[in-house]
Formats: sequence, structure tokens, C-alpha cells
Amino acid sequence: MSAQEQLQQMLMQQMMAQQGGGHMIPELPEELALTLTPSVDKRVRYLRNVQHEHAKLQAEFRKAYHALEVQWAAKFNAIYEKRAACVTGTYEPKDEESKWDHDEEEDEEGNKVEPELAPEPTPALTGIPNFWLNALFHDPSINEIIEEHDLAVLKFLKDIKCELIDGERKGFRLSFAFDKNEFFTNEVLTKTFDFDFEVEEGSDHFDFETVSGAEGTIINWNEGKNTCEQQIKKKQRKKGGKGAGKTRTVFKTVPQRSFFHLFAEGDWENEEEEEGEEGSQPVVDGVAFGDAATQIKEEVIPNALLFALGENDAYGDEDYDDYDEEDEDYDEDDDDNAQGAIEELHEDDEEEEEEEKPKGKGGKSRGGAGGHGHSHGPGGHGHSHGG
Repeated sequence: MSAQEQLQQMLMQQMMAQQGGGHMIPELPEELALTLTPSVDKRVRYLRNVQHEHAKLQAEFRKAYHALEVQWAAKFNAIYEKRAACVTGTYEPKDEESKWDHDEEEDEEGNKVEPELAPEPTPALTGIPNFWLNALFHDPSINEIIEEHDLAVLKFLKDIKCELIDGERKGFRLSFAFDKNEFFTNEVLTKTFDFDFEVEEGSDHFDFETVSGAEGTIINWNEGKNTCEQQIKKKQRKKGGKGAGKTRTVFKTVPQRSFFHLFAEGDWENEEEEEGEEGSQPVVDGVAFGDAATQIKEEVIPNALLFALGENDAYGDEDYDDYDEEDEDYDEDDDDNAQGAIEELHEDDEEEEEEEKPKGKGGKSRGGAGGHGHSHGPGGHGHSHGG
């Protein structure tokens, strides 16, 4: 079981424990299920009309909420600028600004316990290295689209911003700023999303922030550094004619899973599948990328420090409830291995061994756009996966 599956299992167990039960009833007894007689069906159809009214009202609420977000954006952005200055090292906080006594630990006798800190290297670190890499890594939905070969690129990520778009066009734009690096020449990668607040006739629900279109960035990859593709080695056998039966080795460039498909132009399509240990998997999963984009806007940017420290709710050990010994144990080795991949980035760069993978030429990132949303408004929760 992967670390992601283990996390999802534990969250499900936690939810069931909070609901006061240790199991789920697979289905209701037949005598308790809804029975659609003609008279009941009539009432259900009436309630569908009522539900449609609710969907239209929720769409209006989300439109108004988006306008309110735009009004408050400048105030929030001022706070994000303070954070960015500290993270990148352009501002060094004064001692009095760094006082924070709210999370101090005490021993059994009530004495203050000093936190264990790593020694300061020489020269001293500037800002907070790998801040945004850790923030993205610690969110389960974003972690799902990050591959190990993306980590070396994401260590250069120095800031993420969200610009809200209002007017005839409504939506948001994510901007990822990078330090100069060996992988691509772009300083900023962006992805723009358009919202659709319309409720179709006959619809009994509203998909919050349905994405109707998206624009991405052409990534100017340096030669051999494109994480969105790989070269595979194939042997071909001549079928007939002179030299029939002879074999030759050829190299083919094919897409591979990568976080950087996020910035591709157009719609995310479940593009070409690759064979792996767990069978065939899409190289680009539009739903997963839509989930990640919305999560970055709604949660990671506002709470980046908590995610960077691994203190977001999904990963907080204190949030896990005990469960029966009969349930499968949670093995932390998988998570430790993944976290270890990040920690290795702090060490000196070493040459990577590439087995039958010669360097390929850089190219445009593949994939496109889609969308996912979460409704935090009164009266419901919705998801959207546009294309």
C-alpha cells in the first residue's frame, strides 16, 4: 500500500471514529430504502425543482463571494509580500518580531523544553530554503502529481501568488516564481483559470468554480532537462528483405508524469498511458491537476507556513485517533522514504545514474487545463472538473 493510500485510509478511519462508529454499513435493508411510488416520485420531482433553485442561489452566492475576495485581495497580498520577503531572504526579522511563545513545550515539572534545532551551517542559510517545495509536498492532493524527478526543480521555487480576475472574465491566475536554475530559462510560470457561474437548465446542483477554459505557459526547457518527457530504449527487428531478422536499438521520446504538466496550454486530457508496477496509468490526470490547482489557491497559499512545516491537519499526528488492532497498521516507512527524497536536496549535488536513458532535447511541456473547485459557502459543497 502506497503512502498516499495509507494516508487516505487513516483519514477515513478518523472520520468514522469521529462519527462514533468503527465500521460502515454497506447498504440499507430493502425495507428502509426509498420506494418511488407514483405519489412519492411526484414529490421527488418537485424537490428537484427546489434543488435547482438552490443551485442557482448558490451560484449567485459564489459570484458575490468572488467579488468580495477581489475587494480584500490587496490586504491579503500585503501579508503575502511580508512572507515572501522573509522566505527569500530579502528581509531579516528583528528579534522582537520573532517572538512566538504559543507553541512552547514543557516537561512534567513544567520546565520549558527547548526545541531541537539543526546546527547553523557556514555560510548561514539565506531565507528559508525549500519552503514552497515542502508546502506543496505536504498537501496530499498536490503530492499526488509531484514525481521524484520534479523535486530537484521545485527546490528553486521561491514564491507562489494567486491573482484574482474580475470583470467580464472571472477566475484566477497562479504564478510560480523560480530562482535561476539549470532546468528552464523562465523566471515565472503561470496558469490561468476561468470560472463559469452558470447553472444549466435541468441541473440539480452547482459545481463551484467550474473551469471553462485555461491558459498556461510554454516552458523553455534546457536541453535534456524536461521533466515532462523521457527517452526510452527500444529494440526493433527487421521484418523482411536484406538483413531480415537483424535488430537495432532506437530511442523514443515519450511523455512522463510530472508536476510541470500543470502549466500546459489548453485542457488537461488524460494523455497517453504508461505501464508501471501497478498497471497502466495516465501521464496527465486532468482531475488530479484540477484538484491540485484549486487546493493551491484555497489552502496552500493562505496557509503556506503550516504546510511547509507539515502542520496542516491532514498530516498532523495529533489528529489521528486510535483504531482497532485488527485494522492494517500504518507504516511510516513509505512517507519517510518520500520525505527523504526532499532532505537529499540539502546535500551536495551528486551525479545521477541513468540506466539506458541518454539525455534528450528540451521541449514544451505537455498537457492542458481543467478545473476543480470546493464550495465553502452556506448550503453545500461542490466539485467541478471542467475541460
